[in-house]
Amino acid sequence: MVRVVGNRMIDEKGAAVRFFGVNCAGMEWDSRDSHIEKSVQAALTEWNVNLIRLPVCQDRWFGFGQEQKEKQNFPAYREQADRIIEAARQKNAYVLFELHWSDMGVWGSRIGQHSMPDLNSVAFWRDAAYRYRNAENVLFGLYNEPRHVSWQLWKDGGMVTEKDKKTGTEYRYETPGMTGLIHAIRETGAKNCIVVGGLDWAYSFEGMLEEVGDLYDTPEGNGLIFDSHVYPWKRLEWDRDVTIISKRHPVLIGEYGHYGDDAKPQEGAQVLPAKEWLFRLFSWIEEHEYSCTAWDFHPYAGPSLIKNFEYEPTEFFGVYVKDFIRKNRKV
Repeated sequence: MVRVVGNRMIDEKGAAVRFFGVNCAGMEWDSRDSHIEKSVQAALTEWNVNLIRLPVCQDRWFGFGQEQKEKQNFPAYREQADRIIEAARQKNAYVLFELHWSDMGVWGSRIGQHSMPDLNSVAFWRDAAYRYRNAENVLFGLYNEPRHVSWQLWKDGGMVTEKDKKTGTEYRYETPGMTGLIHAIRETGAKNCIVVGGLDWAYSFEGMLEEVGDLYDTPEGNGLIFDSHVYPWKRLEWDRDVTIISKRHPVLIGEYGHYGDDAKPQEGAQVLPAKEWLFRLFSWIEEHEYSCTAWDFHPYAGPSLIKNFEYEPTEFFGVYVKDFIRKNRKV
C-alpha cells in the first residue's frame, strides 16, 4: 500500500512511487456503462498505465440514479467497481476511486458536478471507504473539482450557495469541507492515501497556506496527495498555482487535456497549440517529478484521448500521452 513521506509517495518496500495513468469516465453519469471494464483493460494493457482514475457518483452508489429506480441495481454498480479494482490489482496498478458527482444534499435530485461535497458525500465515503479500507491498490479521491468558495469553507465546511446556470435558481446546502470528509474516511479504519483537489475547479492552491494553513491527515492515515487539474484555458503560471504546495505534499496532476488546435471549447480559449502546450506540461511534470492522469479515456468525454472504443489515440492529444506514458513506464 502506498503511503506519503514528506512530499513523496513510497510503497511497502520504501521505493519511490510515481503514477502515470488515465481517467476512465462513465460510471459517474450512468450505472449501466457497457464500455468501462473493457476500457480499463485497454488502458492497463495497451497503454501500460499504473493508475486508473475512476470517477463515480454518490447517488448511483446507493441506487438513486434515475436509471436505477426500477431495477434497484446499485449492488451491480458496486460490483463493477470491485471488478475494476481487481483488474488493476492483477496488473500491479492502482485505482483512484474518486467522488465526481454529488447532489447538493438531496438524494436523487440535481445529480451532477457541484461546487462542493454535501452531507450525503459523508454517507458515501463512510460506506465506500469501509468497503475498500486498506485495499492495497486503492486511493480515495475526496471530491472532483471544488470551486466558488473560500479556502476556509473548502477546509472546514459550512453553507454553500450555488446557482443553477440554466434557471438562475439558487440552492443552499451544507458541506463538510475537506476536513470533514477526511475524518469520515479515517473513522472507518481506512488508512488508504487520500487525494485532495484545490480550488478553481481543483486547479490552484494559491492562497491556501496564507489563509487557512495546511490541511492535515489524521495520525492513523497514510497521508494526503494534492490534486491539480491543469488545462490550456488556465493561466500558464503553474509554479505559482500548483508547485507552491509541492514542498509539503506529493502532487498529482489528476486531469489534463487539450481539445486540438481548431477546437473552441466552452471552458475558454486554449492558450497554446496542443503539441506545444502538452510538451511544456510534460517537461514541467518531469521537472517536479509529479504524477499524472490524463482526461479522458473515452471518445465522448472531451478532451478525449481516444477516437473510438477500438482505443485509437487522438492525433492532437492521445498519441502524445501514450508516448509519454510509454517513456516513463519501462516495465
